[in-house]
Amino acid sequence: MTVDLETMNSAKFVHKVVQENLVDEWNKGVVNFDVKMVVRVGFEAGIWPSKEKTLCVSCGDLDVEFYSTKDTGKLLGIGKNCNVVEAKP
Repeated sequence: MTVDLETMNSAKFVHKVVQENLVDEWNKGVVNFDVKMVVRVGFEAGIWPSKEKTLCVSCGDLDVEFYSTKDTGKLLGIGKNCNVVEAKP
């Protein structure tokens, strides 16, 4: 897992805190994530010309349950705090 973090604080301190918090949550079986991604979507409707858009999607407060026997998890519930905006060119 890679954690990218932008902060004004010391990188050593922040990475240590992130790592400790992640391990604590992992040991409890549920890890809370904030996810940001850029996606390209295509729209098609019959004979009309297709259209593509690039969107910025961010979802916060996502709880993922991990199983001790696997490195995979399951999203608990649905994305509660999601926001989608069109990306600026």
